[in-house]
Amino acid sequence: MGGVGRLVDGGDAGDLYNYAPPEGDLLVTEPERVAVATLAAGPVSGRLAVERTYSWPLALEAAGTARSDGRAVVRSVTHVELRAGEPFVRLRVELDNPCRDHRLRLHVPLAAAAASSWAEGQFAVVERGTSAEGGHGEVPLPTFPASGFVDAGGVAVLLDQVTEYELLTDPPELALTLLRSVGQISRNVHRYRDEPAGPQTPTPCAQCLGPVTATLAVLPHAGAWHQDGVLTWMECFRHDLLTAAGSQPGERSTDRPVPPPTPGLAVEGDGVTLSALRRRGDWLELRLAAQQPAPATAIVTVPGGLVAAREADLLGRAGPDLPLAAGALRLDLAAWEIRTVQLKLAPREIP
Repeated sequence: MGGVGRLVDGGDAGDLYNYAPPEGDLLVTEPERVAVATLAAGPVSGRLAVERTYSWPLALEAAGTARSDGRAVVRSVTHVELRAGEPFVRLRVELDNPCRDHRLRLHVPLAAAAASSWAEGQFAVVERGTSAEGGHGEVPLPTFPASGFVDAGGVAVLLDQVTEYELLTDPPELALTLLRSVGQISRNVHRYRDEPAGPQTPTPCAQCLGPVTATLAVLPHAGAWHQDGVLTWMECFRHDLLTAAGSQPGERSTDRPVPPPTPGLAVEGDGVTLSALRRRGDWLELRLAAQQPAPATAIVTVPGGLVAAREADLLGRAGPDLPLAAGALRLDLAAWEIRTVQLKLAPREIP
């Protein structure tokens, strides 16, 4: 699968509400220069830096119907990283944006043509076709939101923030919006909207001039998203390795043995995601969701075992007790079910 990470820059004559290309749009798809450097080639991580230099129009021309003749040299660096044990490639795109009134998208080729996409969102994964959506005087557009991932044609793109995407068919690609630079809350005259959406107030900071960074990952897979562990890999990507300085006194020594890992609270189950975890007095409150189109079973364990468990509603009000088995909680969840539970842990002995 070649061509992953292609950058496409086009004009944006829209506003904070709606995208709209200028009538005389110009897409910049090819860089003027490309340089590739190897940053790491070890057994744990392999990293490349792909530097591409583009010539982008500075803004829209005065009438707003075309991109300006003035150009800016834009240098982008895409960091490409493969880590041992991860089936996806991490991408980090960095650039210094000097231009106004434009939209920058990253394109990911698909392994196969696709008529539908699946996007993770609020406690659900939504299937959408290639048809456009719109209404109330808005021109329908086939761009949609995704939170944790978007999947189509044997490729999942893992995300660390809500991202707009479009499923393209010729060629089959996912186009993900990295940057929209616009200068007004609303425009009274808008190609893709009949009426103003708000005041025609300048928003210079919405041009997003200056440093821009976007991170995502590309996961090829053969089967359906809910059968190939896309949710699990999404969680792995979004929750990177966390390190902290140790408190052991004395000098560092490479001969000192590494202490064994200390287990913590664990939630297991295909398609089960942990949405929230917090304390409520002497209880731990968990919100779980079965994000798949089939029933799921969640198993919750903690070192030392649980001593009590109970249902709770979305406001945290306690409900009926739940049975435990060998100090663990087993929850059978319906497809797409959201469940909140409260747990009490055994008292911990402090030496």
